[in-house]
This record gives sequence, structure tokens and C-alpha cells, in this order.
Amino acid sequence: MKKIIILTFIVLISIYGILAFSTQLFEDEESSHLKEFHQNLFDLYLPADESLTIVQKLKRVFYREVTWYKIKNNKELAGLLNPLSDFKRQPPAIVIKEFPDIVKNGFKNVSPERQDEFRRAIMQAGSPELKKYLFKLRQTWLYIVYSTPLTYDLAGIMPKEENKVVAVNLNLPKTKLKLVDNEIINEDGEIDYLIIGSGPAASVIAHELTRQVTGAKVMLVESGSFVKPLSTITEASSNLMESNNDRRTISGGIVIRNGATVGGGTTVNLDLAFSPLLPQIKVKLQEWVNFDRLPADFFHQSNQDWQKLHDAYEWVKSYVHTRQVSAEEINDNNKLLKDGDLLATTYNLNARKPAGKKNEILKISAVEAFILPALRGGDNFKGHLSLLSNVKAVRINFSNNNNDGEKKSIGVSVIAQPLLQEEYVAEDINNLKLSEVKEYTINAKNIIISAGTLGSAELLLKSNINNDNIGQGIIIHPSMGVIGQFAKEINAFEGLSASVYAPAADGSYFYEAMSDNPQFIAQIHPGSGKDIIHTLQNYKKLGGFGIMLVDSVNYNNRVFIDHNSGKVEVDYNISDTDKIRLREGIKTAIKILFQQGAQEVFIPTAENIFGNTKFEPFLSPGNIDKAVERLAIIDPFNFISSAHMQGSNKIGSDPQSSVVSSNFRVWDLSNKKEITNLYVCDSSIFPTSVGANPMQSIYTIAKLFVDRLILLNDTVPSS
Repeated sequence: MKKIIILTFIVLISIYGILAFSTQLFEDEESSHLKEFHQNLFDLYLPADESLTIVQKLKRVFYREVTWYKIKNNKELAGLLNPLSDFKRQPPAIVIKEFPDIVKNGFKNVSPERQDEFRRAIMQAGSPELKKYLFKLRQTWLYIVYSTPLTYDLAGIMPKEENKVVAVNLNLPKTKLKLVDNEIINEDGEIDYLIIGSGPAASVIAHELTRQVTGAKVMLVESGSFVKPLSTITEASSNLMESNNDRRTISGGIVIRNGATVGGGTTVNLDLAFSPLLPQIKVKLQEWVNFDRLPADFFHQSNQDWQKLHDAYEWVKSYVHTRQVSAEEINDNNKLLKDGDLLATTYNLNARKPAGKKNEILKISAVEAFILPALRGGDNFKGHLSLLSNVKAVRINFSNNNNDGEKKSIGVSVIAQPLLQEEYVAEDINNLKLSEVKEYTINAKNIIISAGTLGSAELLLKSNINNDNIGQGIIIHPSMGVIGQFAKEINAFEGLSASVYAPAADGSYFYEAMSDNPQFIAQIHPGSGKDIIHTLQNYKKLGGFGIMLVDSVNYNNRVFIDHNSGKVEVDYNISDTDKIRLREGIKTAIKILFQQGAQEVFIPTAENIFGNTKFEPFLSPGNIDKAVERLAIIDPFNFISSAHMQGSNKIGSDPQSSVVSSNFRVWDLSNKKEITNLYVCDSSIFPTSVGANPMQSIYTIAKLFVDRLILLNDTVPSS
């Protein structure tokens, strides 16, 4: 054993020496400063703690150098360090007074404990801009520091095997798309239905128009890359997420996750399927009807029988093969919730049942269920579908020569996006070879926007449509984790990560059991480096779940275009009323974990809920209520995430309070009329939260919409 340690020491020191020498040789003065800050941050978040073995301490130093080697050539990461080096962000006066040693001399010879006190003091007293910057810096460096194999070593588990890529033949027919003078056309004639997006709503609409409408020329346009179905495990892959999974609210306090690939969220989510026939959801849908947002016959055959909703959902389930989780699939982590909450029950999943093989692809996404079959065509399809991936719609174009003054959409302007360079991605299936610096047009008789709450609002906002309601009143289902440490091993990483959920009695929030890797635990941990190491060393004994708030509509919460950058942004704050409900959910969650045997529990907050500046977990149920009542849920002191954006383009019969009419057409407030050939159908049209995870409801509402579109013969495809 001693020989192995000595050999490891020699190898690591040799490699470290080579790296250190090669990087130092080419370091300029500025780069040297940045490297010093990186090393300080690394040592702060992963200190040479006495609990580390000799080999782990050696690895820590080695990986500190390795990570710098990656950071120094990354402009975005180096840019985060720059404000530290040029002192653009002056600490508040009270911090200067209390920490003169650090302000004057930096972090040299300062203990990690003192550095952590300094960070927390700035977070408490700094300006909103400074708090946002420090929060992002901490989140980013925790991700960097704990992204090495040492993290799994600390956790006492083996890293997951590399996700293998399976060769898949898409077997697609020859494309009918052509590029003519910067216009993308269908060689058979004008496109009948141009659908922007490819997520749950877009995929169902494209499938059904292609299946049901004779001669229909249908086209999907998606800004993300086309991952070949069944080629790789895609759940929670950052490179398949919008903004590489780093979309945040403008305050920096909430991370928002949206799929950015063909299939949208259905390609990257965890397949959790909440039936639209659940009582919590039917209550919301009926409210939409009662408040004249949608006609009663959209969901009901007669009275409130929900027959149309039921039939549409049965159709959806038959395609995505929704199934109930069985009792033997519930792991020990999910059992904590199952045994701890009387309302807990098992999920439905859009996934195959595990067979116990390595790297199983269980997910059934919209690509596999709807898009690929429609692309391939066959006897069951009366029309033709084309898919254009890596192309972003940037503006809707309108006709200027209508005598009656009514707007009419004629197409969209698009820009090619970079292709994700991965083996599992399909390259340019139409062989158009579009340039990323040119703008192209696609004309069509009808445009259906289904790009999600963020993407659909962005497109409408950039299209000069007279309607101030666009982007207003978003809902995001903010979620916060509660994590307990137990005496026994829970091994939350084994088996199905999510198999159990529990609704609050009043439907105001949900508990959702799931797990994540040790790197994520480190990233959300609010404590010092020593605290993080302690938690990771007990990783096998961690268990818990998240509280997903069913938030209420606040019209100050919005999607908007930043006039300086031209980029789409999200402005969102949890209302005081919603904070009360979230705190109640957190209290009960902590109590459940203690009832199930937890020795200590923590929530990802840096707020001083215990009345001091240091991190403390809950050690007993005795102080839960008082401590959680002190939780102000202030950005950016808490790790809160969202994966369920809804409601940026609300549907309704009144153009003054909605973006989309009850016929799913966009309102033009200049004449208070519908734009007759411009539709929106996705989560963005929801007037309120749908009441639970929205994926199944989006699928189902899209089916109801497209059937209604075809039945009412709103559009007549060319022969």
C-alpha cells in the first residue's frame, strides 16, 4: 500500500511539475494574477482538509493546476476572475472595516474560514450587482472545482461509465427542401404549415397535420441540434440545454432549464408524467374555462364531462407509452418520501422499464414518438414533414399590402446556428449548407409558434407585434431541495432517481424525490469548503427531495428583450404570498426527513437563518419552524431552479389581457383582431400554472388544438 502511495505521489508531482512549468513559462502578469485568484478559489472551496488522505491531498493540488490549464484559455471563465483582479467591484464600507487584512493584502496566508466569512459579509452587505456577481462566481467555481474525479473519490463511489453512443440509421427519405436566393423552399410548392419549435406541442402538431391532412406540406424549424433517437442518454445534458444550462433570472438567483434540441424538453427531462386528468390540473383547466380563456367545448363533450381531454390524453399515452412505476423500482431515497407523506404516490413515466443493462436508453421522447415517424412517412401519413434543425427563427414577417389593414404573416426570417459537434448528432439532413452569418427566409401559408415559454415570447417580442401582454406574467414552478444525512447508506444514485411524488393537500406545491451526482451536491451546498467535503464524504448516506412551488401569476414577472444586448432575459421574483407557501413546504419536508431517521438536514441557502454567519445544518426538529420563518428567500442567497416555464403568451377571449385568442391566434391590438394565420400552441399560452409538471398537459392540449384546427378547416392546404 505504501508503495502505491509513493508511486502515485511521484506520478502526480511529475505531471504537476510539467503543467506548472509549461503554464508559468507563458504566463503574463495579468494571467498570473488570474491564476492566483483561481488557486485561492480552489483552495477556498476544496481546502487541504485534515480528513483528506495523503493521495487525495496530492490529487487536489494536481487538479487545481489542471483546471487552471482549462480556464486560462476560456474567455468567459477568465472574465469572471477579471473583476477580482482590477478591483472594479469595491467592497462595502462595513466589509472594508471588518476585513482590512483581506482588502489590503488579498487572500495570501488567510485561512479558508476567514475567507468564507469575508464572502458571506460581502453577500450580506454588497450591492445587488455585487451579490449577483459573487453568486455566479461561486456557482461556477464550485462546478469547476468539483468536476474532477477527486469528487467521486471523496464520495466513495465510482464515476458513472461514459455514456456510449449507439450507431443509428435515421432512414429518412430524400429531402424536399431547397435553398433558392436565400429562401428555403419546399420543391413541391408553398409550405402549408410552418411550425417554430420541436418540443412536445410542436411534435404532436407536426405529426397530426402530416398524418391527417392530405397533401399538407409541413415544416418544423428548431434552433437546436438533432440528436438521433436511441443513440445516447440525453437526460440533463447541459449541451442540449438553452444557454448551456446556465440561463438565470436577471437577479442571478434562479437557474432556469429549457431544452434546446430537437424534441425540446422531452429530450432532456426525466420523463415524469403528470396526467392532465389529475384533480389539481383539472381545477386549473376549469378555471381557464370559467374565466373565458378557453371555450368549454375545448375540454368537454358536454357539461363538465372532460371527455375530449380524456380521449386526447389516452391518444398521447398510446404514443409515448406512459407507464406507472412499479413498487420494486422504488429505491431507498424515494422510500423516504413514500413512507413519510400520506399523499405520496408513484409517478407515471414516459419511459421503458429498466432491464438492468448498462447505459440503457429508457426515455421515450417526442422525437421517437412523433417526429421521426412523421419524417419517415408511410401509408399512415397523408402529408409530408420536413425538419430543419440548427436554424433559429428570429422574426416573423408580415404582408404590407392588405387593403383591409389586417396583419397577415407570410413567413419567418431565420439564422443558422452552430452544429453540436457530437457523434450522436445528425448533420444537416437537408444538405442546405447554410451560413451562420446570413439571414434566410421561409415563407408559408400558416405559422404555428411552439418554441416554449421563453422561445415563443422572444420571437413575438422581436416581430413588431402591437401587444404589450407578450412576455408578461410568467410562471416557472421554482424548486428548492431539502437534503438529509442518515446513519445508514441511502445510495440515492442507484436505480430510478425519481419514482415518488407527493402533492400538498391544497395543491400549492409538490414534493418530488430525485437525486443527483456529488458534483451537483457540492454546487448547491451553501457551506464552506470544509462543510462541502464533510457532506461529500457522507454522500452515500444522503437522501432527500425537492419542493416544487405551484406559483401564482405576477405580471411583474416577465420575459423581455434587453435593449442593450438584444438578448432575451427573464425577470422573476417569488411573491410574498408564494414565499409563505414555499416556507411551509420546506418546514414539512425537513420534518419528514427527521421522521425518517435523518441525523441532520440542510437546505441550499446562505441566509443567516440561525442568527450567525456560518453554515449550520438542522440537527433536530426543535428549531425548524423558527429558522425557516427567518428564510426571506432573497436572490441570490439560495439555490433555486426551474424547469417548467409557462404563461408568457396567455390565451384568452379579451385582446386587452391576452396575447393569443381562444382560437390560438395572435392578437393584434392595433385593430383588436386576430392575425388569422399566426398561431401559438405550447406552454406559453397557459393563463396560470397548469397545476403540476406540465409536459403531459402540453402534449394533450396540442392534440386538442390540432384536431380542432383540422376539424374547423381553418386552413386549406394546396393540392
